[in-house]
Formats: sequence, structure tokens, C-alpha cells
Amino acid sequence: EEPVAKVKDNSLRMIEPNIIAMLRSMGTMALQRLHNMLKIVIKSQPYDSSMAELQDFMLELIRENKVVLDAGLY
Repeated sequence: EEPVAKVKDNSLRMIEPNIIAMLRSMGTMALQRLHNMLKIVIKSQPYDSSMAELQDFMLELIRENKVVLDAGLY
């Protein structure tokens, strides 16, 4: 795994609780909406992940049984 990819994964891991809390409180949402909401909500550190990076991270959360994907909604 490339070091840059590892750094991105770590930065997304740091906001994982925010992602889970957002999905619980706001309900299901598409990747684009989740990505846009994170840009607005995350203030403690710059959220600069691409949608592709977020999608890869969300797939990892699915593999870990932390979120589900149903009809394009997390």
C-alpha cells in the first residue's frame, strides 16, 4: 500500500465516528451527499478526501460490518 493512501486512510479513520454518527442521526444518504456533508461538518481537521477515497473507505466500513450499502445509500 502506498504511503499516501495509508495517510488518507488514517485521516478517514479519525473521522469514522463522525461518519457513523452522521448516518445514524440523518439517516441513509448517497455517497455524494455524505461527501458534501463531511466537507461542511468536519472542522477539527481539513476534510480533503476525494469521493473515490471516501468510497474506498466506505467499502472498508462495509467489510467491517459497520455500515451497509443498500440501493446506493449508506
